[in-house]
Amino acid sequence: MLFFCNRTLNCKRILEGTFDHGEYMPGGTNEFTIQAGVQDVTPEELALLDEGKRTKKSAYLITNSELRLATQTTKADQVEIDGEWHEVESKAKCTSNVINHFEYIALKIENPV
Repeated sequence: MLFFCNRTLNCKRILEGTFDHGEYMPGGTNEFTIQAGVQDVTPEELALLDEGKRTKKSAYLITNSELRLATQTTKADQVEIDGEWHEVESKAKCTSNVINHFEYIALKIENPV
């Protein structure tokens, strides 16, 4: 475990759906926990996000767990921070060969399901 991963966070991964005789069947949810450090996002980091996302409540995560970003066919992983659900928006893999880890920006989900 990394020295800065001082919190246990609940996570959700929405699994891909399938088609059954032409009807879409939503995928299930895989729930898991990670150890992560949670920090505020700097203004410089927020400026790198798309314009409509810069004003959302956000968090900076540092962890050795790999989380999933959204693609055309999958939804991004969700992380619960202080009772509010956030969606993973950006990812950086840091490989210094001393302390390899991932850094993420997660944006608050306004109306979680």
